[in-house]
Amino acid sequence: MSINTPALLMVAHGSRRQAANQEFTQQVATTAAQIGHLYSAVEAAFLELAEPTIEQGLEALRDRGHSEIYLLPCFLNRGRHVAQDIPEDIEAFRSKNPNITVTCLPYIGSEASYLGLLAELAANGLQTASK
Repeated sequence: MSINTPALLMVAHGSRRQAANQEFTQQVATTAAQIGHLYSAVEAAFLELAEPTIEQGLEALRDRGHSEIYLLPCFLNRGRHVAQDIPEDIEAFRSKNPNITVTCLPYIGSEASYLGLLAELAANGLQTASK
């Protein structure tokens, strides 16, 4: 049975510190509460050092009937992970699952709103520090 609405897999690097991985998982849950009407599932996955991995996350969504999956790289710059590792993981999954559509969304750092957020955080920090 295929689910008609898309799923979202949010991907972070992963950490040896379990608390950092739990923080990301909570961020994904908060995001899901805000955009759950757009996606039938919003899940977390990790590139390395933690589970579920990207492969495990994609497989879990597939196994639950999702045939359209969007992957959001939660990375700040276009380093090797964004430019090479994530596309390779997606392609490996696609080659085994040709009936599943996986679309990689732009990484967070490529969005203009991220630059605005950086400026806002820096300005707020300066204002707070000068009080």
